[in-house]
Amino acid sequence: MKVRRSALFVALGFVAIGFAGLTLHYGRAVPEKPDVELESSPETVVASSFKASRELEPIPEAPPGRMTPEMLELITHGLPIEGCDKFSGTQLDFGREEEQKEEIRKAVQLLSVSGDPEYLIGAALLDFERGDDGSHPLLEQALQQLPEHPVALWHKMQHCRGTGCERSASARALTQADPTNGLMWIKVAAEHIRDGNPGEAEAALRRAIAAPRFDNYFIDYVTVIERALAATTEMDYAQRVVYGIGISAAAAIPMYGDIFNACKSETNDAAVWSPLCDELGQSMADRSRDLMSTMIGHGLRKVAATRVGDADRAAVMQRERDHMQERYIDTQTRVGAHAVLLNDHAVLQRYIDTFRAHGEMRAIDNLVDEAIRLRADETYDQCNFVIRQLDD
Repeated sequence: MKVRRSALFVALGFVAIGFAGLTLHYGRAVPEKPDVELESSPETVVASSFKASRELEPIPEAPPGRMTPEMLELITHGLPIEGCDKFSGTQLDFGREEEQKEEIRKAVQLLSVSGDPEYLIGAALLDFERGDDGSHPLLEQALQQLPEHPVALWHKMQHCRGTGCERSASARALTQADPTNGLMWIKVAAEHIRDGNPGEAEAALRRAIAAPRFDNYFIDYVTVIERALAATTEMDYAQRVVYGIGISAAAAIPMYGDIFNACKSETNDAAVWSPLCDELGQSMADRSRDLMSTMIGHGLRKVAATRVGDADRAAVMQRERDHMQERYIDTQTRVGAHAVLLNDHAVLQRYIDTFRAHGEMRAIDNLVDEAIRLRADETYDQCNFVIRQLDD
């Protein structure tokens, strides 16, 4: 299967903005799960970049070299500064799409003959050509050397499809490689739900509930790709990171439809599944490294409360969700953090380093604090708070 590269380049316009938060603010990251109540938009671009159960779907294209008005408004949000006429060309240069595609193609070629397993994984992440079962020969080659590499195993499972893919074997490999990651067990549970095994799904979800963390390897994808591009291209740090985040956005984020549907299904015993889904949501809300999984946790808790008719608890979950949106999404927009992150490479590096070390929520809090400080600093280039559209 081949994913349209233009879809990826459109997605890159969003990536350095605190990805999960922006997706929740702008698009419907989980379209089959209305109970999460995420805002939608006619111009939604990020949402359909998410991997469906068995394949990556193309997303609507923006005009070449331009951002849509909705995209531009999100990252500028009423912060124009007189005399500034700025466009973050380093990260958002859609006009170089063909040139960048060729640069990536050459990078994949160089990485594929390196023999280094990390570089082989990077090449597989950069290359969208896959077999009918979703396999990639470079990924398989890397796994022969690093059979428990979590990013490689996660990527393999995310793309596993059709009769040629042994999904159960891939799921077992995932849980053996990283048994403390609750998202691994959620993936296993989803497989059992698809196969009509509710008992096994329940057991897997209980393992997820007990897990000490929930990690979709989003930032790990970025690290692998950034290093691969550093070794094979002339891209600067910001370009490498942004390209990595774009791929991670399209390939690393799991879908939660099977779990939400099981939590809502009238065929499952409410006495078992309502507390099960509530506990799962609580664990995700408390222990996720990324904002989206945390928000999904609140959504699961609301589904569980609604299933048993507990309107008061459902309202509490909605208030929790609203509080998180205000703190981690709306505030970024209000203080101009999006633009600073795109324009100031040092801010971007600190954001990535904090995300890797402490998770996305800490990274967003620090970013907001830094944007407020820089906004008040007369010696700082205030044009970094502006991203302008290039003329045709």
